[in-house]
Amino acid sequence: MERAIKISLTPPYGPTFVGIPQDIQVEKTNNIDYPLHNSNFLKIHTDNNELNNVAKEILKAKNPVIFAGRKLGISKSQKELSDIADKLGILVISEAPDRGPQVYTVNLPSNHPYYLGYYSNTDDVIKSVISKSDIIIDIGCKTTYKRVVAEINIQKTKIIQIDDDPLHLGKYYAPQYGIYGDIKSNLNSLLKCLLNNSVRYKEEIDRRKKEYQLLTKKHRKIITKEVESIEFTGNKISPIQLVKAMQKSLPDGCCIYR
Repeated sequence: MERAIKISLTPPYGPTFVGIPQDIQVEKTNNIDYPLHNSNFLKIHTDNNELNNVAKEILKAKNPVIFAGRKLGISKSQKELSDIADKLGILVISEAPDRGPQVYTVNLPSNHPYYLGYYSNTDDVIKSVISKSDIIIDIGCKTTYKRVVAEINIQKTKIIQIDDDPLHLGKYYAPQYGIYGDIKSNLNSLLKCLLNNSVRYKEEIDRRKKEYQLLTKKHRKIITKEVESIEFTGNKISPIQLVKAMQKSLPDGCCIYR
C-alpha cells in the first residue's frame, strides 16, 4: 500500500491498481496507518536563491503573462495563482481546452480582474497579449506547443517553466528558468520572493494593474457581445446556443461538472 500511495502522489499522478487476494480481503486487521499519505516527504522544493533570481526577472518584465495548465488545478494552487496575479498585476491565460484533461480543472473564476480565459488562436486580444509579452510564466502546462510559439517573439520573450515533473521541463522549448517540484509550495515561495523585491517596481506594477483591468473588462464585453448576438434558430441546438441559454438561466459563479 505504501508503494501504491507513493506512485499515486508523484507525477504524473492518477489512479493506482492494487490487487488484494480474496482471503486477505476478509481477514480482520488492526488500525493501519500509512504515514506517507500525510507526509511532505515527496514534495520537492526549489532552492530559494533560484526563486529569488526568477522573481527579479519577473519584476523587471513590462508585460509578463501567466499560462496556467491542468496541473495547477490538480495541485490545488488556484489561490496561489490568484495571489500572484493580484499582487503583481499579471494577466492569466488558461491552456487551450482542446489540449487534453486540463478542461477538468478551473484555474480562476471567469470574472477575475486579470483572467483572459482559455487560449484560442482566434481570440485577437489573447494573441495580441502574447505577442507583446516579454516573459511567459508556464505553470503546469505546455505553453510551447506549436500554435502558441507562433505568437511569441522568440528573440525577446523569456519563458519560465514551473512543473512537478522533471521530464516536462524543456520538453517542448528550452526555458530560461525551470522550477521543478511541488507546484503549490513553489508558488507560495515565489510569491514571497516577489513581494520581498517588489518595492522598487511599485509604479510599474500599478500601471499594469490599471491597464490590464481595463483590458480584461473590454475582453469580457467582446465575448458577451458575441454570445448575445446568437439567435435560437434551427432544428438542432448548437454549442454556442447552449452557452447562451445557460448564461441566462444559471447564477453567476456557477460551475458545471460532467
